[in-house]
Amino acid sequence: MVNESVGEHFGAVLRTIDARRREVQRQVGELQRQLREIETTISTILQLAPSEVANNFVDETSAPRTNRLALPDSQKYTQISSRWAILWILNEVTIPMSIQEIALALQAGGFHTEAANFNNIVSAVLSRMKSDKGEVDVIDGKYTITEVGRSAIAYIQTRKLRTKSRSITEAPTVSAASASSMKGGS
Repeated sequence: MVNESVGEHFGAVLRTIDARRREVQRQVGELQRQLREIETTISTILQLAPSEVANNFVDETSAPRTNRLALPDSQKYTQISSRWAILWILNEVTIPMSIQEIALALQAGGFHTEAANFNNIVSAVLSRMKSDKGEVDVIDGKYTITEVGRSAIAYIQTRKLRTKSRSITEAPTVSAASASSMKGGS
């Protein structure tokens, strides 16, 4: 009898904690949605603002911004990690994309690689983005961005990309040797 009673109490405690966890997850989802809306608004205003205003806008880190989002499409992904670029691509499309389609879009956007099989690198990054971060999901063998991914790219586009200080002429490269150690994002 004592063991059954203890088991019932543990079960009740676990159910209560699980219900609280689900409520917090719901709240976090709503806050992420709100944050994404705010970040999108800031991004839109910065794109419409005169360049001297946009370039001098300072966020909480006091880092001056550059107009990173204004690069031509052929240079869009030249200075960012594969993870960031993949998030950007999937955020802009309305249908799921295959690994090959994503790899081609990366290269069309200026992402440079020396890897023999770039699709393998893209596949590895997507796998980490799905399992470790929950930023992408797979539908019928094609990838789509999740709400977590949308929140991440909104943050990246408005906070990180505008403050990157590397020169446009320095395109990141990924060699086949470094592909296995690639972390998939900054």
